[in-house]
Amino acid sequence: MENQNFEYQNNNQYPQRSPDYTLEIISLVLGIIGLITSFIPCFYWFALLFLIPSLILGIVAISKTTKNRTPKGFAIAATVVGSVGMLICIVWHTIFAAALTSVARDIDNTNSYYDNTLYQDEYQTDSIQEDTEYIWTEDTEEDD
Repeated sequence: MENQNFEYQNNNQYPQRSPDYTLEIISLVLGIIGLITSFIPCFYWFALLFLIPSLILGIVAISKTTKNRTPKGFAIAATVVGSVGMLICIVWHTIFAAALTSVARDIDNTNSYYDNTLYQDEYQTDSIQEDTEYIWTEDTEEDD
């Protein structure tokens, strides 16, 4: 008899829904794709297309799971994976910015070097011509 009462009590209660992990899984998949593409040096901009939505969905999923009091392991994992991918993108961006700044500085230094060299060559050429003309005029004056 007790078993029948127990079953009857369970049938009157609403069935518990299993937690919906759709948002967390989408965030985690986007984060993994973004993390993988962030390791490729020139594609870190492409990785941001996956990582930014991953972070946003991960944060929304954390707040949703906190509000619903459901497990938030997937949400935290998705947010961490997205954050690590973003850090890698920031490192690549810093490396490329430093390299481009160095190249631009070298180009400016090279242009100024050649400009100064060209100016000095013109100055030296004029000076040599003047010296040659002076020596030539001295020689011709002595012959007279």
